[in-house]
Amino acid sequence: MTYLPAEKLLIEADVFTPLPPNAPPPTPVSPFSVNLADNLARQGLAVDQILPLHGRVVPVAELYRTIGRNP
Repeated sequence: MTYLPAEKLLIEADVFTPLPPNAPPPTPVSPFSVNLADNLARQGLAVDQILPLHGRVVPVAELYRTIGRNP
């Protein structure tokens, strides 16, 4: 995982893969995605976008939507 603070971009692999647009959140929620959100909050990282190596660039709000949380 790499964080680019000037760009507010998080680059990661295998922790979070965005769902297709308008897809319902998965059941059960991936514990890896929950852990990612928890670590972003714990470390106070100002992330606007996530670039997963196995998906498309998405706003960080997509991570929170996927795990059923508000950003």
